[in-house]
This record gives sequence, C-alpha cells and structure tokens, in this order.
Amino acid sequence: MLRLPRLCLIALVSYGWLTNGGYGASAGSADLSVRETAGIRRTNYPVNALVALAKGTLNDPAHVRLLLNNKEVAAQVAVESRWPGNSIRSLDLNFNVSIGPLERQAYRVEFGNDVTPAVTANGLSATQTADAFSVGAVRFGKSASPLVLSVAYRQEDIGKGLNGFTVTDEKGTVRELNSDSVTAEIVKPGPIDVLIRYNGKATIDGNYSVGFVLTIEMPNSKSWVKYSATVDDPARRLRGIAFHSPVALGAFPWLWDFGTGSWTYGAFRNESDSVTLTQIVRPGAVQWKIEAGPKGQEQLYETASGSRPKIAEGWGHFQGAKEVIAFGFDKFGQQPGAYSVTLDAQGQESFQFVPAQPGMHHQLAVYQHYVGSPTAIGAVTSPVSMLNPLVVQ
Repeated sequence: MLRLPRLCLIALVSYGWLTNGGYGASAGSADLSVRETAGIRRTNYPVNALVALAKGTLNDPAHVRLLLNNKEVAAQVAVESRWPGNSIRSLDLNFNVSIGPLERQAYRVEFGNDVTPAVTANGLSATQTADAFSVGAVRFGKSASPLVLSVAYRQEDIGKGLNGFTVTDEKGTVRELNSDSVTAEIVKPGPIDVLIRYNGKATIDGNYSVGFVLTIEMPNSKSWVKYSATVDDPARRLRGIAFHSPVALGAFPWLWDFGTGSWTYGAFRNESDSVTLTQIVRPGAVQWKIEAGPKGQEQLYETASGSRPKIAEGWGHFQGAKEVIAFGFDKFGQQPGAYSVTLDAQGQESFQFVPAQPGMHHQLAVYQHYVGSPTAIGAVTSPVSMLNPLVVQ
C-alpha cells in the first residue's frame, strides 16, 4: 500500500485533540504557537497547520477564524478529514506570517456555529483545461511528464529536456514517473495555498510497476514551487529517485552557486559546461565535492576541507541575465546515501537521491524559486528560508 506522508509546503506541525468544553457546543478555540528557528526575518511567510477537533464539534469549515493579538488575519480553511457522522476531525489552515529572527507568535483559532470570519484572503487560484493546470504564471501538464509546461514571471523560464520525476531501477535504467492512467486533481484551489496531486503507476518491466504520488504546491506570497514525489517499491527494485527541470536563461554567461558553508560559485560560458555537487553520507565517509568543466570531462573544483561542514546545505542559484532560479533540495544529507545536484549549459537541472540501501519507499522534494535578475538581497536567503520552515505547535 502506498504511504502518503503529509507534504506540507512550509511547516512542521504538531497538534493534539482540541475540545470546546462539551459535545455540540457552539464555540471553541485552540492556540497555535508559530516559531522562527533559523535566525531569518520572514515577511508574509507561508505556514500550514493542522487543527484536530473532537467529534461533533464542527461541521462547516466556514465557521472558523484565525486571530493574532485579538486581530483577525486572513486564513485559508479546509477540511483535512471527518469523523463518522460527518463532523470535522481535522482542519487544514494556510496563512502567512511576518516574524523576526527567533521570534515566537501566539495565534488563536476560533471555531463554532456562532463564528463568522470577517477577513477575506486574496491571492492564487488554480484553473484547468483538458491537458494542463494553471496557477498564476505557471502551467503544469496533467500527464506528469513533462511536468512543468511554462514559467513566465518575466520571460519564459522553461526549456527543453527532462522535465519531471524519474526513478532508476537495479539495471541502471531511468524511467519517468508517468503513465497513461495517471490522475491529477486540484486538492487546494487557493487563495493562500494551491496544491495539485498526481496519482499513477510507472512500469518497471512487464511484470512489475510502482505506484507514485506527486504533489505541486505554491503559496500566494512567494514565487516558489515545491515539487514532491513518493514512490512505493515493495520489491526494492529501485536504486534512485530524481527531479529534473529544464530552464531557459538566455545568453551566456550563466552564474551558478551552491551553499557549502562558505558559498561556492562559478560561471558557464560555453554550451558544453557542466557542474555537479555530490554529497556522500555513510558511516566513515561523509563528504561533499563539486566537479566542473566540459560535460563528461569535469574535474574536481572544490571539496569539504578544514573547518568547513562535511554536509553541504542543499541549496543554490542558477542565474542568467534576466532570470534567477533559486533552488532547495529538501532534507539534503539527512539520510545515508548519495545526493547530487547537476546543472549544465543546456539548461538542465537534475536533483537525485540514491539511498545507501534499497528501500520500499522513496521520497524526494525540491523547491524552485523563480526571481528576477539581478537578484534582490532578500532572494539570496530564500533557499535557506524554504528549507527551514516555521515551526507550528
């Protein structure tokens, strides 16, 4: 059975059972604590929280509001799950938070038949045609491959090449997570958060296929997208999972950089140029290296040494004259295995994880933040903020 972990865009959530003093009472409340833990100032930072309710407490999510310092703030409220009998078991809340470094803010969720929100949220909306979803300036294919059809914040950022998620089997064959039977749906239509989900099976050979779930999530307050994949592999035949994104950055030179504890950077000036960051995590061998040069002839460019961290930070930028793609590799270096980020002068970005031991489940998530060039000062910290969500309790 395919496991479906919650792929929230930007929050770590813990929650407990909330009651309002009695079965069927007309009003109740719950406290949410939002903390910044990475030492970065956040402005309109997207947050997701789950609020669990006792059976019979609430039936209609329209009777929920969110307050900060007794002042109502805009929130997107949806039903996460229901109890038998149709009362709400868990609420899904999306809202935006402006918060200082290491600050904590106390929010209150009010719910009940007598509660009516007065503040309306504005922002993103998701629409669909026969073959695509559109969210703001981005279009996604319904077949899951190609996954991203268009990104046009200032100019078209999507080029030609591998586009979506792939898996690698035990023979080294790369296979796209795509099938004729894939289904795609809008799970959250906005206006604060949009979530699109794909379900399907990918054939490995004539006798074996793997189930997959892909999600695309976008907040209304930031121009980033989170691409996530979960793959069920009960026979343990897969060796790696990857996300690929072809980008169009215009005329050379293109700049690239990686967060490596002190920031490693370089430039592409020729169509043959390529660079790869590789991170190895296994007992007795935790090390990263960067290799750069003509594709197929890359040489060692930089590696961890001295007091520099043994695990790179999993983020960087890919920049042309007009556009910058800031990227973040979620949970980079946290599990044993090999991680890699490859950028080349054809515009191909690839993010891969090969676990140290074959497993029954494979997961990968990558953020792409599309911003203009020259990069605003705030955008330099955007990969760090993407990979360090606010903590909600």
